[in-house]
Amino acid sequence: MASGYTENYGLCQWQGEDKFLREEFNQDNAKIDAGLKVMAQKAEKLSAALSQEREAMEAVGKEALELNRNGADEIEVLDYGVILP
Repeated sequence: MASGYTENYGLCQWQGEDKFLREEFNQDNAKIDAGLKVMAQKAEKLSAALSQEREAMEAVGKEALELNRNGADEIEVLDYGVILP
């Protein structure tokens, strides 16, 4: 049985005299698996938000070019912000 645990995730840490239990490895693996899933979901949301931002910026750029071709004296560029979950 582990005599210590990591500070951030509570994963098992064994000392030389500790005996290993399969259940401890399984619990640690479940914690790691769940954490990786959460991170993958956040990365997916971030990627989608960045794609939307890129599309919006491309649209603004195309509009600015069109205004410039039509002889606009000044082009105002708006700041598009992204709110992430």
